[in-house]
Amino acid sequence: MTKLVIHSLICNETSDGMGADDIFINFQGIRVWGTTLVDAGQTHQMEAELDFNVRGRVDVWEFDSGSDNDHIGTFWVNRSQAGTGERSVSLTGDDSDYIITYEVLS
Repeated sequence: MTKLVIHSLICNETSDGMGADDIFINFQGIRVWGTTLVDAGQTHQMEAELDFNVRGRVDVWEFDSGSDNDHIGTFWVNRSQAGTGERSVSLTGDDSDYIITYEVLS
C-alpha cells in the first residue's frame, strides 16, 4: 500500500484577509485534519499519514458556519510519486494562499 504523509500547512494569506480561517482537510472524502484556526504567517506541522492504493484526492476547505464552506483547493497524489522526495503544492482558492508540503512513500 502507498502512503501519503502531509508534513505541513503554510498560510500566506487567509481567504478573506481579515483574520484566521477555520481549515479542514479531506482525503478521499474523509476528514483527516481540522477544523483548525489558521492565520496568515502560520505554519502547522501535521505529519498525517494516509494510506491509498493508486491515487488519492486531497481537498482543503475553509469552514463557514453561516454559509457554504469555501473550497481552498484540491490536489491529487499518485503511487508513481513514491520515493521522489518532499513536494509542495500551492492552493489559492477563495482569494487565499496556502502551501501544503507532503511526501508519497511506498
